[in-house]
Amino acid sequence: MSTFNGILPEFPHIRIDDFVLRPDNPPPLACFLSHIHTDHLRGLLSFKCPFIYCTATTRSLLLRLEKRSHRLNFASGLLESRVQTYRHLKKLLRPIPLSTPTEIELRPGDTVRVTAVDANHCLGACMFLIEGRGRAVLYTGDLRCEKWWVEGLGRVPALGPYVMGLKRLDKVYLDTSFAGRRGEWYHFEGKDEGVKELMERVMEIEEREGGRTSYYLHAWTVGYENVLVQLAALLGSRVHVDEYRWRLYSSLWEGEGRDVGEAAPLVGFREGNRWQEGCFTRSYGDNVRIHACERGTGCDVLKHENVVQLVPIVTRHKGVEYMETGVGGGHGDLDQVHELELNDLNTIGALVELCQKRLYNRPDVLQKVITWLEESVKQGASNVKLDTEAFYDALEDGSQTRELEEVPIDRLILALERLVSEKKPKAALPAKRITFPYSRHASYEELRFLVAAIQPKAVHPNTFEPGMDMDDLFGDLLSVPDAEGPSKHTCDDRSASRSNAEPVEIVTIDTETDNRPQSPGPPQVRPNTKVVGMEKQDRAKKRKKRCQEDIDEAIERRLSTYEAVLSSHDGHFKGLDLLSVRGYHNQEAEVEL
Repeated sequence: MSTFNGILPEFPHIRIDDFVLRPDNPPPLACFLSHIHTDHLRGLLSFKCPFIYCTATTRSLLLRLEKRSHRLNFASGLLESRVQTYRHLKKLLRPIPLSTPTEIELRPGDTVRVTAVDANHCLGACMFLIEGRGRAVLYTGDLRCEKWWVEGLGRVPALGPYVMGLKRLDKVYLDTSFAGRRGEWYHFEGKDEGVKELMERVMEIEEREGGRTSYYLHAWTVGYENVLVQLAALLGSRVHVDEYRWRLYSSLWEGEGRDVGEAAPLVGFREGNRWQEGCFTRSYGDNVRIHACERGTGCDVLKHENVVQLVPIVTRHKGVEYMETGVGGGHGDLDQVHELELNDLNTIGALVELCQKRLYNRPDVLQKVITWLEESVKQGASNVKLDTEAFYDALEDGSQTRELEEVPIDRLILALERLVSEKKPKAALPAKRITFPYSRHASYEELRFLVAAIQPKAVHPNTFEPGMDMDDLFGDLLSVPDAEGPSKHTCDDRSASRSNAEPVEIVTIDTETDNRPQSPGPPQVRPNTKVVGMEKQDRAKKRKKRCQEDIDEAIERRLSTYEAVLSSHDGHFKGLDLLSVRGYHNQEAEVEL
């Protein structure tokens, strides 16, 4: 799950993957969206300006995403439903091509060059290389940087000089979803290895069952399309998807700069005056043996006895399987998200009162519902996600109708009872299943391979976790220090990443504003900015990858500098202003024009 707040200190008028209004920061002049997973869409529903740059595939998918909200109307005694989409952003979304530099004018005389690079994560996902003002940063978004993928970065013209060592990136904003725990997250099987394992196990079933088995892939988000395409080719069967997913994937044919290569294997293409079918279909029957439809949308494949579930996992480590669901974001993007709006305390109070009337003879269930509501309020949630299948089963009382506009509020009580009681849905999951490794995010080993290939001056985590030490994770792979001036062998967030440890004081100068409420960071270092600091000697012992000589030299340099600072009575040292904070890095405010 991304915790990045969208702010680039090197380019303060740019926002990436976070569209929440931040009054303390300069207003954005350009925004960028790396892909459509929900943890990268914060604030986008209410966003109005400026332009948002993304790939053509991301634009097409985003304009078809839907979120269904349910509002309580106690006056009429109804639960009202409405659909929210991103269609209002149609004129603001600007597609840019992959691997091709695009000049973007932020304001007269202020231009940046942006290159979108495929991120090997999901349909439309990309990294952004941003260059301008003598700075260069790479924002990875979410990515899977397998070795073959990293080796191909040198063939991207804009990235070539950085891979060859002719230029240096000031910073890489890195997908650190799986960088925190080195044991289970150190090595992942490649995607091709995972698909091969799946195919071999499916063939074993086919030889044993003689082609009578159906398969259901738990594809809760975009990113598993290649698995379905290869499975369809192996079995000679098409893949059933529900109407909503069909609309999503069919949108790849729409809009400016569409990528035919991504759409064709899924929904088909036109060859001359003839339409060639893709592997996806809205129809299902005995001849369709592969399913990737949303549960509870009319398809009863999971009720069949002879069905095998296909479940992608992140990896296996010491006999334990680590599931992908919800890790690194994206959970539920292919499902129509249903939320109950709880916008004020009066609404919550009225709902509690109604529950007390309807569930007075079931005190255990009543207490669970009230606890669920209290926890939602404590977490500050205005919208609470509902389990789609259980929710609809309870609301509809077995009906197959999916377009619910208004239902009696009394039905909601039954739905909440189902939700908090953790009852299994009517279509109980069969016992047969196949798990296969297919991570959409990079392992720690792969991240180190990427950082070593481009050797940036600093690394910043896009996903911050308590105890994460960027200097310890990647410090030995960064740019070699210059002969003059302080070392560039620096990682962003190396002091503040240890939330439970004793804070480390940082002394720095002349940098731009950086407010990061999600993951507080240390200084954003310019190439010639002097950075000095003081750390405890026990901190030095943790750097096992550095030789003892380097540790002693660093400690001696920092102690001497700290002594010089203490001897200054006016807070100035060598004519330079010093700022010292705990955890957060205060920087010189930029003058807003």
